[in-house]
Amino acid sequence: MKMPGLQFITTWLIVLYSSVHLVLSQGFNGDCVSQDGAEIFQDIYEDFEVGETIRILNIQGTAGGSNPSISLQLDNSLDAKCTEYISLDEERKALNLTKALERDGPDGMSSLTCVVICTPLSNPLISFSIEYPVTITIGDINDNWPQFVGVPYQVEISELTLVTSTVFDRLEATDADEGRNGSVSYFVVDNPQDPEASQYFINNLPALGVITLNKTLDYETKKEWHVLIEARDRALNNPKINSTILTVFVVDGDDLGPQFLPCVEVNNVCTINTYTTHLPEKQARTEPLEFSPAPVYAVDQDKDVRDPSTITYSFIHGEPPEYTDYFNIDANGGNITLKTPVDRAQYQVFTIVVKAEETSNAARYATANVEIYIDDVNDNKPNFTQSSYSGYVHENAALGTTVVTLATGTTPLQIEAVDPDVDQGVSPQLDYRFIGADDRFSPKKSGDIVYVVVDGDLDRETNSSYSFSVIAMETTTNETLESDPVAVMVTILDVNDNPPVFAPNSFSTDVNKYRVKIKENRPAGSSIMTLSASDADQGDNAVVDFSISYVSNDDSGLFGIESENNTATLKLVKAELVAREEYTVTVKAEDRGPETNRKSTLAFVTVEVQPLESSRAPQFSENPFIAFVSESVPPQTVVKTITASDGDGDTIYYGIGAGDTNNEFFINVLTGEISIVNELDRETQAEYNLTVTATDLNQTVSAQLLITVLDINDNNPVFNSSWPTTFQVYENAQFAYVGEVQAYDIDEPNTPRSKVEYLLTSDKFAIDSTVGMIYTTVKLDREEQNLYELIVTAQDKASSPRSSTATFTVIVLDRNDHGPVFDPSFYEYTITENVMEKDFLTVEATDNDVVAMLEYEITTGDTNLFSINNQTGSLSLLATLDYELLQTYILTVTATDIHQTNTSLASGVAMVTIHVLDVNDNPPVFTQDVYRGTVKENADLGTTVISSILATDGDLPETLNGQVMYQIEPQNDFFTISDPQSGVIVTKTSLKRASEDEYQLTVKAYDRASVSERLSDTATVVIEITDREILEEKPVFEKSVYSVSTLVEEQPIDTFVITLRANGRPWDLITYRILSGNHNESFRIESVDNLAQIYTNRVLDREEVSSFILTVEAAVYNNTNSTSGRKRRAEEPNIAEVIIELEDINDNPPQFTKSKYVSGVADDASPFTEVLQVMVTDADDIDNSNVNFTMEPFNSTADLSEASFFQIDANTGMIKTTDVFDKSKGSKYQLTVHAKDTPGGFSAKAQVVISVIYNENRVILVADIPPTLIDENANKVVAMLELILNATVVLENVGPRKYGQDLNTVDPSQTDISFYAVDENDDPLTTDEIMRILEMKSEELNELFQSFLPGEIIEVRPPETAITKDYRMQTTEAALIALGCILFLLSCIAIIVICYSWKKVVVDFPGGVSNGDLFMLRNDVTQSYERKREAERQRNARLYLPMYTNITAYDTNNASDISHIRMPEPVPNPVFLDDQAIQVDDIYPNGEPHFLKAYEAQEFTMDFFADASEVGEGEDFTIQVDPENSMVLPYREHRLESITEQSEPSHASSDRLASISGGIVNPAMEDSDDSDDDIKKPPLEEHDDAIEQPHVKSDEAASPSRDTTALEVVTSQQNGKMTPNHNIPIVVITPNGRVHVNPADMHLREPDPSLVSSNHTNHKPKGNIRSFEQREQELPPDELQKIGGKQYILNPSWNKGHTLSAQGVTILDETEQDDLREAIMLKNSGLGLWMLEDVQSTAL
Repeated sequence: MKMPGLQFITTWLIVLYSSVHLVLSQGFNGDCVSQDGAEIFQDIYEDFEVGETIRILNIQGTAGGSNPSISLQLDNSLDAKCTEYISLDEERKALNLTKALERDGPDGMSSLTCVVICTPLSNPLISFSIEYPVTITIGDINDNWPQFVGVPYQVEISELTLVTSTVFDRLEATDADEGRNGSVSYFVVDNPQDPEASQYFINNLPALGVITLNKTLDYETKKEWHVLIEARDRALNNPKINSTILTVFVVDGDDLGPQFLPCVEVNNVCTINTYTTHLPEKQARTEPLEFSPAPVYAVDQDKDVRDPSTITYSFIHGEPPEYTDYFNIDANGGNITLKTPVDRAQYQVFTIVVKAEETSNAARYATANVEIYIDDVNDNKPNFTQSSYSGYVHENAALGTTVVTLATGTTPLQIEAVDPDVDQGVSPQLDYRFIGADDRFSPKKSGDIVYVVVDGDLDRETNSSYSFSVIAMETTTNETLESDPVAVMVTILDVNDNPPVFAPNSFSTDVNKYRVKIKENRPAGSSIMTLSASDADQGDNAVVDFSISYVSNDDSGLFGIESENNTATLKLVKAELVAREEYTVTVKAEDRGPETNRKSTLAFVTVEVQPLESSRAPQFSENPFIAFVSESVPPQTVVKTITASDGDGDTIYYGIGAGDTNNEFFINVLTGEISIVNELDRETQAEYNLTVTATDLNQTVSAQLLITVLDINDNNPVFNSSWPTTFQVYENAQFAYVGEVQAYDIDEPNTPRSKVEYLLTSDKFAIDSTVGMIYTTVKLDREEQNLYELIVTAQDKASSPRSSTATFTVIVLDRNDHGPVFDPSFYEYTITENVMEKDFLTVEATDNDVVAMLEYEITTGDTNLFSINNQTGSLSLLATLDYELLQTYILTVTATDIHQTNTSLASGVAMVTIHVLDVNDNPPVFTQDVYRGTVKENADLGTTVISSILATDGDLPETLNGQVMYQIEPQNDFFTISDPQSGVIVTKTSLKRASEDEYQLTVKAYDRASVSERLSDTATVVIEITDREILEEKPVFEKSVYSVSTLVEEQPIDTFVITLRANGRPWDLITYRILSGNHNESFRIESVDNLAQIYTNRVLDREEVSSFILTVEAAVYNNTNSTSGRKRRAEEPNIAEVIIELEDINDNPPQFTKSKYVSGVADDASPFTEVLQVMVTDADDIDNSNVNFTMEPFNSTADLSEASFFQIDANTGMIKTTDVFDKSKGSKYQLTVHAKDTPGGFSAKAQVVISVIYNENRVILVADIPPTLIDENANKVVAMLELILNATVVLENVGPRKYGQDLNTVDPSQTDISFYAVDENDDPLTTDEIMRILEMKSEELNELFQSFLPGEIIEVRPPETAITKDYRMQTTEAALIALGCILFLLSCIAIIVICYSWKKVVVDFPGGVSNGDLFMLRNDVTQSYERKREAERQRNARLYLPMYTNITAYDTNNASDISHIRMPEPVPNPVFLDDQAIQVDDIYPNGEPHFLKAYEAQEFTMDFFADASEVGEGEDFTIQVDPENSMVLPYREHRLESITEQSEPSHASSDRLASISGGIVNPAMEDSDDSDDDIKKPPLEEHDDAIEQPHVKSDEAASPSRDTTALEVVTSQQNGKMTPNHNIPIVVITPNGRVHVNPADMHLREPDPSLVSSNHTNHKPKGNIRSFEQREQELPPDELQKIGGKQYILNPSWNKGHTLSAQGVTILDETEQDDLREAIMLKNSGLGLWMLEDVQSTAL
């Protein structure tokens, strides 16, 4: 740090002084002599430790202690901080640091300067001191990190930006250190969160920090980059580093061409499928073709480009070449349309290449193939010749066997269908398909016939019949129409293919094997057992016969058998049984099928003969039996054989009695071998204790069998499922406990086969093999991996160990160091209009932190229509959307982590674009319900029958939703619609085949929306066929007209009405129908036994329809066939009318025509004057609608006398007066009128308000048309007046116009309309109120009047009393009138004198005053008068706004107008505001300002200085009125070419400046006593030398003592040239707050060079302040300064744009501040005027 000059000089004086003392001190033993020199320097670093010694001073002498020779002191005279940081150890002569140093920052120090004062003590006679300056230089250390400025850094860049282009050049970081330590370099480094960013963005100039593009960007691949920037200082050792993120947003560029949709992505390439469509041949079509899979449509792949290109479509190629003759393509929409119908005989398919091209300069394009197939017209589906088919076939029939028609026949079943579209004799070329045949049958076609053949295995026992359907399909048409399905039934016939099957019973030992035991003494003829058999076949094939085919031991005669109903009984024939003998009887079961194909089955019955008794029981060889078996042996392995012996020699039978609860063992009953049934499991059961038995069939014994199961290693270890499988551990912890696992092995305990050890393979985790504890081996990083799946193996310790594994989840717990991120960050969704959708879209932000809790919010967008679930991010509608109102909405959704404390990471945003989808919500509507047409029987094919069918659709016609098509449903054999778009019905074939004379068709009109959204309407079309051959006679009604008058309304449905009869021939079958008159299907007709009976079909309401006229037709139906081969039509019908009049019941109450009647009555009306007639309506018949009227006061608390002034006619409702009216009794009467019908007692009531009308309530309108026209349009006249007056109007009289002195002259061509009006409070309006409103709205009145009558209102006047006699003025009356005139004249003179004294003050100027001068209302002669006048001006300004309709040039010197100055026409004079009603309306169309009051009207005069000699005869003196009518801007026109230069400047007097009086004063100043002082400035004499004299343009020499027009502008002189100075603002603030600066029609003049002050010749024009219309803009606080309650201007930069705030503060540059002394803003309620006063130089 450099030493200031004074300090430098002082230091050297001290050095000089010290040197002198040094010389003098040589005689004092060298005390205080410094060996370091006269000035001491010491270097330290800023990290020097507090308390350490900085320097040991090498000064001779002993300081401190008991015998000092010198004294040392530390002085801070050179540096006040010396003693703050440094202390002196006198005894050690050491300088020590007492406070930590800080070299960096605004308060840092680079050096300290101290003074050490040494005083010798050896000679007390001589006293002097030596001062040694000590300079301590503080060295810098690198202890500050670079700090980025202006973060966060963000930039947008187009994807088309060229490589090496500058991306961002505003990197800035500061480092408080010095030198290399404080010098910063910038580097782009790898960002783990965006690894590729450092490859795309680089910094080749580290010192500058300019980021450039290194690789080409692609918006479609990546839209956002996060570049990690490091700022490093340049310290040689351990440089400090800081980092930040530069976020680069990639902007979509126009680099991709169009893409047809939809497309299929193959190998990352979106490939478009071919667009295909089908067109019927020979049919016109106006709407665009519909293609599959979607309309021909292409989009610009640059979806987010800011200036997207439009796409145009065209054909570029096609086959056949004639395709352009048939098709067009819409260049803008891509819609392909048909130009002319196509004949399929010529062209079957068109292949066209469509090009979609951008309109940009690049002209990128894409192509797609379009295929248009021409289809043959085919509109009839095939029909079968029978409604159903049935046939038969045997079961087990070979494949291909044909089904026959009869069970015993051989004729094959034939199925045939025909196609009505195919001519007779021509093969229809149909194909057939079976539905539901279960692959058992298939069609076999031969020619046009199809046979049913077997196509699968048939088993009658499984399914005895099959039902399926057959469909016939066209094979040669594009439609491939299918017939309706027809049922086919095939019955399966039985074949003897099943043998008898013996049924098991209690004697069964095996299949078809039985064993029975009998005693040896069984008698002959007894039954031994019963056998039964069944056969699955049918009929005789299922009947079973039994026989004995063989008996063992040659005892065939010993047994016999009896059979019946498939059951056989085995009997003993002879009683010759031998004890302990066994006989085997073979029984044969045989069915009764055909002899060649009978089926049989054998059964074997063993008969064991038991002796009568046994003496000795069997004996087991041991008890218990012991056995061991391994659990691994297979089933059927013998475990043990048990043995027993019988002393009697009887056969022993073995069994298991107990212990085998699960049937795991099997014992051979004869051998005693015990084997296992299933594999044993030791772990389930290790030991068995079985009870085995032995019996000789007489006695039974038992023994125990103990079986031990031996273990093998057959079980894997099992992990304990009750222990947790999920563990948690915090990241960054090494050797951290994770959790424990446990497994067990159920093999034999305490053996190697059941001992478990644990294994784990992982590079981050380990496990204790014995206890199963898992722990980490490295530090985990949750951001790298937040979850681990560990596979732990548990194995036993057997020689061949078994093992099992389990997966355990380890969750790594996190620290909250991430913020929410949306991916994607842009969402699009389409919502159908008129549909309320909830949770239609979920925007989801993710936060890598587990502990993050996100809340969602819509931060921008329409929150009145959309809401978001703050927890889930689910968007919902608050109201339905309207496609016609807005098609797209854009929302900004912010997700915030409420636990995140780092605000930069706390939130993320996503943009949601919502498209509104149009729906088809308007159906077509026919213009009629029924259309009728006729056609002759012999009409040609294609004859038009009806062409007037029309339906309209409310949807837009240019959309498919609004285009209407027509079709007949169902189709008709004789009529069709020729063109679906026109709806014209034509004949389809010859009508001679028609069996009916009249056809009722249903025509459907439908729009072209998709099938699921299509809307439609139907209409009935009745077509009569005329000129038909006359058949036999028609039936005849007994009467042509029938009447019914007894049917009462409101009767229930099916009420009988009448019976009709039409007579015909005895054999005729007569049918009846209602042709017309059946409104809303109110009746139905039944034809019973040739009679017609009519019933009601709904509940009838006479008030809805009172009568019906039904047209009933009787016709004979003849069903015989004529020789023409067609069905004969019904014979000629007969018609009768049935007139039904409904009988009324009283079911409707009366209703007043108004709920409130308002009327008036003249104050002089006599009793029984008609006032008002109330009217009611009753929907019932006259007998049920007679009404009786009564009247009472409106309020129950009202005086009953109010109603006594009026009476009401009970029958007519006419209200009349009953008495004369008295004002003291009131002028308004409120009544309630009741109406009650007589039969049923229904009633209603209405309010009646009658006002007494006086003459001051009436008004007369005069119209220039006859009274007859007014009478004819009286209701319209009343409605017009009520609309204008907003009141109820009553016309009292309409008659010829009366005029003249006595109103006795009548003009019948014009009309007087007398009326009065009653307002909403039921009070009559006064004549003055009515006339004032009509006069204000006179134009609207005449416009309405002329809208229905050919004339106009020519006068509005009050009613007047005619003059009935001549009047002669009396002498007294004349004297009074003359006196009044004299007083009026005197008052006018007094007013003129007062106004004159207020308006003009002549001020002496140094050059004198000449005639024609104009003077401003201002006098600076004395300070007190100016203050008084200024206060008066402010007071007047507060009273009213200056408004001008007349401006006159006025010479104040001569007190006269200047006649030779022309003013623009019209030339008004200053305003007196007593006539403000007109003036205010003219100036303020929206009404007068609130601060104008009639009683405050005063004159306002604006004066200004000008030399009258300048204005010649005929020269314009222009007055410019501001467009907003708030202020007049007077100015002069001056011609620049007439300016001459003068050499010497001159100065103006103190009053040379003009002023505009009448600005609106701030109301806040009104009550301040010192407001004048606040506004008034010092006299101009104090700065006269700074004021320029404005130039006065004239043919003569200008007088330097005269000021020019107030708003003329002086300019500056530059190098001898006249340069307009445009930097002087002329500001007007109008009533609506609009600001006008230097109005465009303001003229500027150049100054006389001799009059321009030399002090301002260097001023440069600064340009004009631009216009400004913003009211809410505010200036920064540092640009305003308040002094004395006023706002002044404070040095803003001119070049950043000049504006005015709503508070009216002007912005000026520094030069203008010097020129402009003061700018005081005066405002009132948003209306303000800048008053520019006491201004120097170039300003006003």
